[in-house]
Amino acid sequence: MSQTTSDYAKITHDEYPKSINGKWYSDDDISNLLLEHYSKFKQSLKQEKKALFEKNLNKAKEAVEQFYIFLLKKYKIRLRSIHLKYVSINKFEALVVIPEKY
Repeated sequence: MSQTTSDYAKITHDEYPKSINGKWYSDDDISNLLLEHYSKFKQSLKQEKKALFEKNLNKAKEAVEQFYIFLLKKYKIRLRSIHLKYVSINKFEALVVIPEKY
């Protein structure tokens, strides 16, 4: 006897277990696994972004230091301050404050 569409509608999701690598999972188990892996992925992405930000910030600091040393050696200008502003993960802007006499 063949089953009709209405017969399939009566079957719950738990009656359709799925096999992954020889282990059987219900739909709820699969949903939980997907959520778990997604949260792990998001966490690793945050860590990668943080590491990239720190790397780029250190590069920006180094460039500003080199600029400060260049102005000091070549023009004898002592800067009052330098401020870095975050624009994007790969871009920083610098505000250079020089004394009034220059």
